Amino acid sequence: MELYKAIELVDYLQLQGYDAELYKGYSGRGMYGNETTGVTTDARPYDMDELETDIEEILPEGYRKDSMGLDYIYY
Repeated sequence: MELYKAIELVDYLQLQGYDAELYKGYSGRGMYGNETTGVTTDARPYDMDELETDIEEILPEGYRKDSMGLDYIYY
């Protein structure tokens, strides 16, 4: 995810009452060492599905997610 999109997503999620932080340099599954900017948050995938219509301009099409224990990362 591009940095400016990640910043927008963090701001939006925080306004909605979720914990959200930038995660720079994330290398997810199947990325083979490539890095990107992600957003770690306590917003579960079903929460994101409900918010998606409000944030479809922020989230890149085909965004990915991984579980990080109790939180998720969207990238």
